[in-house]
Amino acid sequence: MPDYRRRFNAPGEFLELTEIIKNDETSSGSTLVVYAFDTAMYTHKPVIWPYPNLREIPINLFENHTATSLYHLLENYRIDYILIDFKFVTNSDKFMGRNYPLSFVRNCETLAQNGKLSFQALSKSKQFLLLKVS
Repeated sequence: MPDYRRRFNAPGEFLELTEIIKNDETSSGSTLVVYAFDTAMYTHKPVIWPYPNLREIPINLFENHTATSLYHLLENYRIDYILIDFKFVTNSDKFMGRNYPLSFVRNCETLAQNGKLSFQALSKSKQFLLLKVS
C-alpha cells in the first residue's frame, strides 16, 4: 500500500538538526523558530515562536533593530538555539507572522561573526540552519 502520509513527514535533514538540540543536555532554554510544532515534537524541549496566544509573544525578536539589541532579547527570552528554515526567509525587513525578516537573518550573521552565536549545523540542501546562542 502506498504511504499517503509521507508528504507530511518532516524532512530527514530537519530531523538531524532536531537531534542536536534533543541531545544537548546543557541546554535548558528554548529554541526560536517561526513554526514550532515539528520542532517541539522532535526535540522534546521548549520552543518559542511568534504565536499570539503565548504568554510572552516574541514578535520583538523579528523587528528591525541592531544585532546587539537582538542578542539582549535572545538572552531575555532564554533562547539557546535558533533554527532557521530558509523557505521562511523573506527579502523584506517586515515581519509578517510566519517569516524570518532579512534584517533578523543579517543580525544573526553579525552575531555569529562576533562570537555571540555559534554555527551548529547546516543541512545538506542548505534549507535548515541551526545556531546556538553563546
